[in-house]
Amino acid sequence: MTTRMLKIASVAWAVVALGVVGARAEEKKTSPTWQFKAGDTFYYETRLSQEQDQGMGGVAKETVTRITEFRVEKAEAAGAVLKSKVLKVVVKSKTPANPMMEGDEGMEMEWDSTTGEAPEALPLKFQALMVGHEITVEVTPGGEVKKVTGMAEIGKKALGILQSDMGAGADSNPMAAMQLKQAEEQVNSQFSDDGAKRELSGLFLAFPAGGIAKGQTWTRTDASPMPPVGTLEETETYKVTEPAGKVKFDISGTAKLIPAKKEEPKKEEAAPEEGNGDENANPLEEIMKHLSGGMKGTLKSYSLSGAGEFDTTAGRLVSLKKAASVNISIEVPVMGEQSMALTQEITVTLVPKPDLKAAPKEEKKAETTGAGEKKEAKDAGKVAEKKAEKKEEKGAEKKAEKKEEKGAEEESSEEGNG
Repeated sequence: MTTRMLKIASVAWAVVALGVVGARAEEKKTSPTWQFKAGDTFYYETRLSQEQDQGMGGVAKETVTRITEFRVEKAEAAGAVLKSKVLKVVVKSKTPANPMMEGDEGMEMEWDSTTGEAPEALPLKFQALMVGHEITVEVTPGGEVKKVTGMAEIGKKALGILQSDMGAGADSNPMAAMQLKQAEEQVNSQFSDDGAKRELSGLFLAFPAGGIAKGQTWTRTDASPMPPVGTLEETETYKVTEPAGKVKFDISGTAKLIPAKKEEPKKEEAAPEEGNGDENANPLEEIMKHLSGGMKGTLKSYSLSGAGEFDTTAGRLVSLKKAASVNISIEVPVMGEQSMALTQEITVTLVPKPDLKAAPKEEKKAETTGAGEKKEAKDAGKVAEKKAEKKEEKGAEKKAEKKEEKGAEEESSEEGNG
């Protein structure tokens, strides 16, 4: 065999070898798919914890825990139709006083939907609307959420509650009007079919077509309203760390801030001119005059990290955890630059069918017992205080009597000497 033939043979064997390696690499790819069977029911617990510092004193803290049921109504090769509803919501939150709102003392709330107690605070009323309300979700085996219906009904009810609660003072109070508008934007985003679709897309996770391999990445883009500065557009990157069995992946991300659209001033309202403000004008009113649909914001920093696990045998997401941090600088007229910092952590866990009756009764009993103990301790404290007061009064009386007696004896002695 000539040297030229040997070279050709070597090249041929190299091509064959590369083909084998390529085939083996393809074999290592897996295609995680959701398994849906009509009549099946599964449950997820979602826990959202967040802290928000708006740069005006104090940090608002909130934790919302939900248990959601998914029931497969229809399953076909192209996808499935699920009926979903929230079974339980537990909310704990603490909001500091707003220095810009006269008389505001802040708020602390705690509510569990399974107690049957009707919530009084506005945010809790929104949560209560979701409990037991059924929505329809259409999803493919690959995890792509195609359509969600039914959430818009909650949105209409939420807007009605919002306008009833906040609308009264909005006509005469500029700050109240701005807060109402921002709240309406958040309600329209969160309690809408599109909003529910975005949220559920983060749960069902559409894996790349053609399967996944170790080290492979794919992205998902989402947008979150950030009034009054605009919308935060986030791009999440998923990277496979374990492609078989229980698929594992890491999460990272980037973001950009899309400014709020400016509204044209009304014809009867002249646009404010620089330097023509009244020195005696209310600063709050001056702020509102300069606001026309939002404030200018700059994204100072953003970070996202997380991880998840998908069971290919069960065809279910087992767990998901994400932690994000956002810092936005806001240019506020009159007040200058302010910062808004938000940290958020969300965990999603596949759980067995929950017992919604046993635990709340025990919690309520414990709370009642604690309240009784506090009352007894308070009553005992009052009794002790009264005893101490009486003892002091008696002691003072005795001292006064002795002093009077001593004074009388001294007077009598002086008279006798005289």
